[in-house]
Amino acid sequence: MSLEGFKTYAKHIPKAMLKEIISIDKKDNSNEIIDMCSVWLKKYYKPKFRKNGQITNDGRRQFRIIFGYSKVDDGEWEINKKQSEAVKLIFQWFIEGNFYHQICKLLEKRNILTCSGKKRWNEKTIQGILKRLEYSGKTRNLKGEIIEGKIYKRIIDFETWEKAKAKLKKQYIK
Repeated sequence: MSLEGFKTYAKHIPKAMLKEIISIDKKDNSNEIIDMCSVWLKKYYKPKFRKNGQITNDGRRQFRIIFGYSKVDDGEWEINKKQSEAVKLIFQWFIEGNFYHQICKLLEKRNILTCSGKKRWNEKTIQGILKRLEYSGKTRNLKGEIIEGKIYKRIIDFETWEKAKAKLKKQYIK
């Protein structure tokens, strides 16, 4: 393992091993440190690889695909027409009183695929979509205030998002 690769995964090394590394480092055996950590990482560390997700196996950070949007070559996000219609339906069905599993079945009946191309929908995915402020064209600043967003274009209106948010809160209270 190279020094760069070691730095990427160093945060996953347990404290006991770090104490041992510090004692070896005082002897200035940097190759021994890297070799020891490489062995530990290969044997014990099981990284989480996500298809759409945050970190790949080589430690690079990737963008997360948001259902309803597509990334264009210049780095901008544009609305995916087919998926944006599904987003509108998800919000509409939820506000009408459908539960997550019912919405999953309705999407599967209409042969609407997830952003990873799967036919089967997950209740957590539906919940995640309903929580996303970006669909209303707004975002939060560092202080947590809701402001007009510049990255994602509006798919649903803000009032619809607020209705869904209020309904989500009621579900958590019960």
